[in-house]
Amino acid sequence: MYHNNTSAKEIVRRTLVYTTMTLMVIGLIIVLLWHNFGYQFNSKDLKIEQNSLVQYDSFPRGAQVSIDGNAFNLTQTKGLIVPGQHQFTMKLNGYEPWQKTLDIKAGTVTHLVYARMIPEKKEVTNLKEYPVLESAKFAPGGRFMAGTGVVNGTPKLFWGDVRSYNNPKFTETDISTQHLAQYDVATTKHQFAIAEWDFAGRYVLFKHTYTPEGSDSKIQWLRFDRDNPKEMIDVTNIASVDILDAHFIGTNGNELYVLQNGGHVRQMNVGGASLSRPVLSGVQSFVLYGSETIAYVGTEANVKVAGVWKKGWEQSRIMYRAASAQTDDIVKIKASKYFNKDTVVVTVNDTAQIYRGDLRPPTEDSEAVKKFLNSVKKVAFGRTIKDLTLNSDGRMVIVKDETGFVNYDIERETISPVIALDAASELKWLDEFYVWRRNASGNLVIQEFDGTNAHTLTPVATGYDAALSPDGKYLYSFVGDGDKLVLSRLKMTTES
Repeated sequence: MYHNNTSAKEIVRRTLVYTTMTLMVIGLIIVLLWHNFGYQFNSKDLKIEQNSLVQYDSFPRGAQVSIDGNAFNLTQTKGLIVPGQHQFTMKLNGYEPWQKTLDIKAGTVTHLVYARMIPEKKEVTNLKEYPVLESAKFAPGGRFMAGTGVVNGTPKLFWGDVRSYNNPKFTETDISTQHLAQYDVATTKHQFAIAEWDFAGRYVLFKHTYTPEGSDSKIQWLRFDRDNPKEMIDVTNIASVDILDAHFIGTNGNELYVLQNGGHVRQMNVGGASLSRPVLSGVQSFVLYGSETIAYVGTEANVKVAGVWKKGWEQSRIMYRAASAQTDDIVKIKASKYFNKDTVVVTVNDTAQIYRGDLRPPTEDSEAVKKFLNSVKKVAFGRTIKDLTLNSDGRMVIVKDETGFVNYDIERETISPVIALDAASELKWLDEFYVWRRNASGNLVIQEFDGTNAHTLTPVATGYDAALSPDGKYLYSFVGDGDKLVLSRLKMTTES
């Protein structure tokens, strides 16, 4: 009997021990899982809260990251942080410091991977001097440059191949005046401009504006091939109609969308000398995203509209329609795609409306369409919006007037304060996160999408382009030097 009681007690003891151990293991697993998901106990307010992940990177790498004044790690790095407002700093020897204050939300991932460290010492090299240069534009990625001007009465194309830092190459080509419409300098005024590169950086759209004495201006569009610069295709002649605007379709230098006088948008194949039936009508202006999406402002039934059209659609989806023919709203529209979601931004007077989702044709009435239209977010600027730009991946939306701009970050769903600008300062994207402008002192200034980390870099000529090299190590721009223009290269690292 004594032996049986002892056995029963041993069984109970073992059961308690195993149960306790099992519960402890389960508890430990739960704690580890919570820790992996960023949860921790906040001893200040006695609450369990979820931390947030912040990823850091800089160009160049190796910058010291500090959080609220406390040193963390060197870039590239990442770490968890408690929610709330924090000041982030990155410092690298020989470079100007980078700093940003953000309100970090619980359970989110914040990517501070775009810090551009600017050398304290600005090292500039002059590459090429141009006595005459009316217009110049860099190809996407900053690999090539095309410019135009008139030398001793002869129009010229200037080409620059800056892929090699040690051996950039510069050539020039005469433009045959036999193919230029009404090229009589005595009775006709002529202006030349590089309108656009195709995305692959091979073909150039050339805009020739000519004004016969006593007549209205007309536009002749030409296409040039960087690999065969003497070959010239008269786009206007192929179309046999007056063309107000034209854009390359993607990387295909043979295909364009053209806006003819009268408001019709047509697809053109310059290699095959063909022109499609109108894909849109009543268009006043349009912009092209990728190779299939057009965003435009125009009129329909005598009222102003803004719409989006995709290749294959029978008609466009109208995103804005004026109340009446007398309504004179200032309207802009852009389309893009971010994280596989269609994005359409429409600005009307002082407010931007941002739609995100699956953009379907107007003939479809589905839940996806309703979800897209109901996704609208509004950004109030407080002043009439004169310009609307998106960065190339569609995440950043910038609206501006003559005195300032506001950024809406689609990923973080945050709106920046108004960032002041010099009067009539033009704002252009330098990369996915930085914009550039010419300030009142004639210097090129870069700053981040939200206005932070502004840097004054180098003098820059009014109305001319600037671009980063593909690896970000150099910044190309045009500097005025008396009556001449100089293509210069600013070193963006301290590396030898």
